Amino acid sequence: MTSLDFGLLPVILFCAGLTAAIFVCGPGLAKTRRVGRRLPTATVADTPDSGCIPVAGEAGDGGAIESAEETLPGADETLPGADVTVVVYAFAAIDYLDTYLERLMSQTLRGFRVVLVYDAGAEATAILSERYAGVYPDLYITFVPPGSHNLSRRKLALTIGMKAATTGIVVTTTSNCDIPSDCWLEELTAPLRDDADVKIALGYSHYSFDELHGPGKWYRQFDHTVTSIQWLGSALGGHPYRGDRFNLAYRRDLFFDSRGFYTSLDLESGEDDIFVNDYADAANTRVAVSPQSVLTTLWGHSAGRMWVDQKERYDFNRRWLPARPFIFEGMTSAARLTALGCLTASAIVALPSIVPAAAVLAVTVAWWGIEIAVYRRAAARLEAVRLWWALPLFRLWRPLGNLIFKARHYRDRYRNFNYIGS
Repeated sequence: MTSLDFGLLPVILFCAGLTAAIFVCGPGLAKTRRVGRRLPTATVADTPDSGCIPVAGEAGDGGAIESAEETLPGADETLPGADVTVVVYAFAAIDYLDTYLERLMSQTLRGFRVVLVYDAGAEATAILSERYAGVYPDLYITFVPPGSHNLSRRKLALTIGMKAATTGIVVTTTSNCDIPSDCWLEELTAPLRDDADVKIALGYSHYSFDELHGPGKWYRQFDHTVTSIQWLGSALGGHPYRGDRFNLAYRRDLFFDSRGFYTSLDLESGEDDIFVNDYADAANTRVAVSPQSVLTTLWGHSAGRMWVDQKERYDFNRRWLPARPFIFEGMTSAARLTALGCLTASAIVALPSIVPAAAVLAVTVAWWGIEIAVYRRAAARLEAVRLWWALPLFRLWRPLGNLIFKARHYRDRYRNFNYIGS
């Protein structure tokens, strides 16, 4: 038998759940809304006057060195130099570098230079230099000295690249990135080229999980997207504290004036979060994310392991970052669980009355409808997976999943220090 009568306790529980749900849909989704509303959505087809042409094909299609000379930046000597150097940390096979360099050198930004720091020793670097010497005159190739263990090899490579750069603006990236458009560099460095007061431009990259299968594939994409929304939303709100090491631009003098990665020399990482947090603020930092500037990092079957490595690295480094974003994220997760628990309890306690259950159903549908719509819009801006029914499950699982992740990888924290070897 059903009834319309119910006591005070279901009302109290319902009001508590409703309040928590309102908090989640309001302040809790503020960064996600910011990313969804403020990042551009225009495609190349929508901006024919930009001169930006999408790069066709996949990154693994192979390259054609013979045709590269026709598209070298700087071929039109009437155009001014861009004052930009791209520092590429390279570890990919030489054959893959053909494709990568062809795409990189076809950027519409004229007059930029490339410093490729190859993590494979002097012999392999000499082969590369001979291979590309007559093809890309604006390409300088050097290498990471073998046996370097007192500094992160990536940081050492970037430092070597910074010293080799001769321009005012430096872009840091890696050779296993798929460049989506010929105007990637133009879009990423625009804030720095247009405004002398801007010191840092935050780009964005995401993993390709195409080689993975199963529910873990979708959850990893979701987790990476949520993490990115947090720091991008903070930066758009005037509180930058992290960047993306695969797609980051800043002024060369900022690097040397701040003594490079001095504050994180003893750590394996920190070149994109601790470094940015130390020197970025609302006045000198801009977000430079657009459909033409989002890079995809290609790890093949190792994508899952690389996601684990980055998640563990970010979790370890957060102790040097502002606590406020992480505390607020925890509050939002707690509010989700509170809303779910109180609303469910309200419906159960009121039985056999169905009135609270009907109200709970209406609130839950509205709550998750808002969550899904806001997330999908932000995910579209970041070219990430857009979810429907799985989003509520992933949202509720993530706090517990993070705790399990921390427990499982707690013993691995020593790997974040350089004295172990990198």
